[in-house]
Amino acid sequence: MKMIKKTIAPYLPLISPFGFKVLNPFESIIISYIFIFSDFILNPFFGLKTNQLIAGLLFTIIINSSIIILILNSILRIKKLNIFLCIFEFVLIVYIPFSLKKIILCLASLYSLF
Repeated sequence: MKMIKKTIAPYLPLISPFGFKVLNPFESIIISYIFIFSDFILNPFFGLKTNQLIAGLLFTIIINSSIIILILNSILRIKKLNIFLCIFEFVLIVYIPFSLKKIILCLASLYSLF
């Protein structure tokens, strides 16, 4: 794992394609938890009409793919082992399969709506 990080590290960009600064591991972890919390809080408020269901499904797809990207960013950007980051990172790594499952179910639901 350490060898992979050493070979990838020089190629990691410092700014995004849109010109924003790329988040550090701590910021990525915090934003991931905020997104997870907002996913659980906001999803029940999407309605029952077709256009509202589509909006809810698209929201779930976007937020869960963002969570996965933030988790991968935090894993790749960790430079030294910190027990605090490792504890919170482990919980996020365990959450990745659930996030992938949500994305797949939402894509299947979108496919069935169209």
